[in-house]
Amino acid sequence: MTASGKMRLALNVVLIVVLVFSASLVAAQQPVHLKLKHTQGDVDNFTVRLDGKSIVTSVQEKQETTMSLDLLMRWKVLEVDDEGLLNVSVTMLKGEGDINGNPEDLPNVGEAKIMKLTRRGHVVAITPSEPGKHYFGMQFEFPDKALSIGDSWTSTVILSPRYPMQVESTNTLTGFEKVDGTECAVINTTVREIPLEGIDDVAIHVESSGKMYFDYEGGRLIRSDVKSTMKLQMPVEVAQNEQAIKGENVQRFEGPDTPWMEEEDIEVESTILDMDLSLNVSVELAKE
Repeated sequence: MTASGKMRLALNVVLIVVLVFSASLVAAQQPVHLKLKHTQGDVDNFTVRLDGKSIVTSVQEKQETTMSLDLLMRWKVLEVDDEGLLNVSVTMLKGEGDINGNPEDLPNVGEAKIMKLTRRGHVVAITPSEPGKHYFGMQFEFPDKALSIGDSWTSTVILSPRYPMQVESTNTLTGFEKVDGTECAVINTTVREIPLEGIDDVAIHVESSGKMYFDYEGGRLIRSDVKSTMKLQMPVEVAQNEQAIKGENVQRFEGPDTPWMEEEDIEVESTILDMDLSLNVSVELAKE
């Protein structure tokens, strides 16, 4: 082959590579629908890692607590009903906890909850329910439309019915990336609090940011990493009557259904409670 022939061959190879790369790039940037695509019998196992620290200050006392959790969660689709809702059994298969360096037993290992949700991720119901726990605040919901790079959507949830603070999350499709060979949509999320109305003496500030990798072809979560901080300042009353409380200071958090001792048995002092909480949570689809 002549030198010019070799050059033309090399040029053709380069052009083919460029065309293939361009085609794959364009395909990856086409609008995509993000939704769960599980069918009956599908099982996903997820590893969950949580690291956190809290600092609580009240009555000139400061208490610091560090915590960590390592969990293995199973997500099994029991049924897809006629309306397309997924009935999913969520079970903690394994769990290890640590508080201030001391191992803690986790009581919910082996227990299952049944979660009913839409393919967009909206949680419709959870059974059995638990008083005081509000799992609906932890859901992540996709929009009912195709998304292109740069598209954003927002959602608002109430973290707890007892303390009805709302937070708003803003989610943005920032691009596509391969994770362990799987093409994923990359979603950046930021969370902020919505100021409480009519509660001037309670100050809450929430900051959270995270990144999710979602297999848009297979319709399942591959990985999620979230970092959160919360600062809370609120008035509390501290019991001071040693005879009534056997010499211990007991902090009382007032609420509409909070049981407590009779008022005449307690001497209280009003003070301000400050709490700083930081959490890092990582969720990853376990490798088979």
